Amino acid sequence: MPYWLAIEWNDEELRAVAAVRRRDRLVIEHAFAVTLAEAISPSDTGSGESRQRTAEDIGKQLAAALAARGIRRPTTFVAISRSLVELRQMSVPPVSDEELPDLVRFQALREFTIVNEEWIIDYLLLDNDPSQPRNTLVAALAPQLLGDIKQTCQIAQIRPERILLRPCAAATLAHRCLPPKPDEIRLLVDLLGDEVDLSVVVGEKLVFMRTARMTGDPLSDADAAVVLVGEIRRTMMAAQNQLGGGRANHLVLCGHTPAHQSLGQTLQERLELRTTCFDPFSYFDLGPELAGNLPDHPGRFAPL
Repeated sequence: MPYWLAIEWNDEELRAVAAVRRRDRLVIEHAFAVTLAEAISPSDTGSGESRQRTAEDIGKQLAAALAARGIRRPTTFVAISRSLVELRQMSVPPVSDEELPDLVRFQALREFTIVNEEWIIDYLLLDNDPSQPRNTLVAALAPQLLGDIKQTCQIAQIRPERILLRPCAAATLAHRCLPPKPDEIRLLVDLLGDEVDLSVVVGEKLVFMRTARMTGDPLSDADAAVVLVGEIRRTMMAAQNQLGGGRANHLVLCGHTPAHQSLGQTLQERLELRTTCFDPFSYFDLGPELAGNLPDHPGRFAPL
């Protein structure tokens, strides 16, 4: 049975979700994480010297994990961190949706200082009226990073069908699990080990995103929770221009374990902001083995 595979990785681990289609349902059969070593040991290099991990090394670990679960030739989607792309909000003259991609690319090449013709450029449309200036959130991916992603996938014998920004994927799932109320301005918090994705969503539109580094785990470390409160406040301040001076009125935390609920209560008290936790797996049907044995950190799988 053909698999659908979503993967993403950071400095700590690679995460993957594999699903199959059964009639009109998508059923998640596997959700797993693979710890990534920061460096390859001398015994593994065969040269007597250690070296830094490469895209090829990640591909080999992914290939082994897929083979162990019998996942072959899946339709593959790759989610990447916001920190890996150049991101900017841009306004372009009124044009139709059909003309917009060329105009966005033309203007991005002028406004991004380090972006050239070899970069991959895509955008989110922030409004729907072609008679008015079009507001967009533009992302640019460097060719070297794209090459690393393709090499990792090639070594794992998979081919990426689509590359997605991690915050966009998580925001889409949160919208499905927790449909927003009218006039809701949502701040989505996704804890991902040594990173946290912070995204501001108005209705169905993701208008601002940033990724911050974390030292310590806010789910178990009170000091790290204080740091997280500070990062949330910084995000709210930075997003005010996109919100026309407005402010987030609902905090959504990816994950629904007791630790997430305790952290959610802390955030609600510290920020005086309504806070809700959600289970990323609740929207899907799960295979029997996975249903009885979810990953240790289910909240980290929201982008997948």
